[in-house]
Amino acid sequence: MLRHLGVDSNACLKAVNGLIVDESLSKIGTLNFAEGVTAKALISRWRVESGQREPTSEFSFQIKFDPARTCIGQIRRLSESFYLELQSRLAGWMAAGSTKVHEVYHLGQAAEPTRGQAGSMTLV
Repeated sequence: MLRHLGVDSNACLKAVNGLIVDESLSKIGTLNFAEGVTAKALISRWRVESGQREPTSEFSFQIKFDPARTCIGQIRRLSESFYLELQSRLAGWMAAGSTKVHEVYHLGQAAEPTRGQAGSMTLV
């Protein structure tokens, strides 16, 4: 419920550009940053309709470690270094500054809302 956000209980949600997005999350591997420090590597894919082209995808990784046994500064340096190297190698495949939500707003040729407009565009 959105009531705790102050949204009118009679308000209805509306799909952006009339699109329903299907998101699937796949674990594609494990990254080893240091002894005892691993990360799940994940790909999130958004499709507008089942079987259709994916308008956007996102890579992420989730690090799990025991802070009592591992230096957080070292983990931060290793993960940031990996992230920057990945961005560098995949520069031709990435849309700088774009997000999955940004892509959905552009699928239906509608202008992306400002933050102030976003709430009013999804509730009617």
